[in-house]
Amino acid sequence: MKNIILVFTLIWLVAGCATAVTHTPTQMTTMTTMTTIQMLSHEFTTTFTPMPSTSTYLTATPSITPTPTLLGGGSGKILFMGGGVNWNNIYVIQIDGNVKINLTGNPFAIYLRKNFTDLSPNGKTILFESINDGDSEIYQINLDGKNLIQLTNNSTIDWLGKYSADGKHIVFCSYDEIYTMNADGSNINQLTHDKIQDISPVWSPDGNKILYEHFLGGNPEIYQMNFDGSDQKNLTNTPGYDGFASYSPDGSSILYIHSIAIGGPKQTIIDQIYVMDPNGNNKRKLTNNNYDYGGPVWSPDGTRITFYSNQDGNYEIYIMNSDGNKVSRLTRNIAADYGPIWSPDGKWIAFISERGDRGIYIMDTEGNNVRQITKGFYDNQPVWIP
Repeated sequence: MKNIILVFTLIWLVAGCATAVTHTPTQMTTMTTMTTIQMLSHEFTTTFTPMPSTSTYLTATPSITPTPTLLGGGSGKILFMGGGVNWNNIYVIQIDGNVKINLTGNPFAIYLRKNFTDLSPNGKTILFESINDGDSEIYQINLDGKNLIQLTNNSTIDWLGKYSADGKHIVFCSYDEIYTMNADGSNINQLTHDKIQDISPVWSPDGNKILYEHFLGGNPEIYQMNFDGSDQKNLTNTPGYDGFASYSPDGSSILYIHSIAIGGPKQTIIDQIYVMDPNGNNKRKLTNNNYDYGGPVWSPDGTRITFYSNQDGNYEIYIMNSDGNKVSRLTRNIAADYGPIWSPDGKWIAFISERGDRGIYIMDTEGNNVRQITKGFYDNQPVWIP
């Protein structure tokens, strides 16, 4: 009888139905473009103790404690340009305001007048421009402050570097013309040759197109070209500034700013927010009054837009649907708030505020749970790290 029970028990154990389990979780975190993927691997040790035929067999179920989701859906960190005593350096800080890392201070203090321009899609490196030998060059550095690489080296100004969506290429300006290069600084190609100022290049999500500002007769207009510089097209052609253009996450629309003059003889220039199709057709004005609007940014899913405006007096942060409907004011104080940027999960917004001792703040998309992250005078350009 005992032999029959022993055979049955062994079969049961092989099937995984009557094991005493000890569970040792290990955790590995991998950075991606929009989120942190957490993978759990488990090591199981199976033991068997012969038991009398009258005993009751129990199955032990492994207990796994869920890993907390970081606020904002990303790494839980924000990249920013330092102001005040932190002026002229680029920092990473946790969203609880702790563990601030200076990426571009010592031992790189010789690189003067630094300006952050982009974060890589995988969240591992940044691009910045700096004046060292009398002209601006483009550099790349890891988010731990290591592996500084100078990507450009010539006698003119190189600036405004942006990563392609796959992180393999960089578009940038060299003086007044637009170029591309590989992410390691190799294979530099000039895309524009018109001797007119072409600046502020932006990649399309699929990497096939580039938006840029072309100063046509001294009037900035939005142009688009293929990634190799071919098929350059004028998308806007109106009096006043057209710029600050960006593709929607799916590439189906372009968000931009158009400046208009109001007020009769003593005119005031204000900015309004527009969208248009990628071919320049179907232009729609999303804001329609005599106030100033700025800094429009698509939400990660493309359904909403955050921006700042003085429509209620001083500058405050707002959100609206991508069609201009359902405008909601998020901040309410006597100080100016501006420069909003979405968290990777679209549930939080980081922004710059001049309230108190000034600095970078975060809040949810209802305008609640406001938290101060930095206290540096004129800290700016916050970017949520995926």
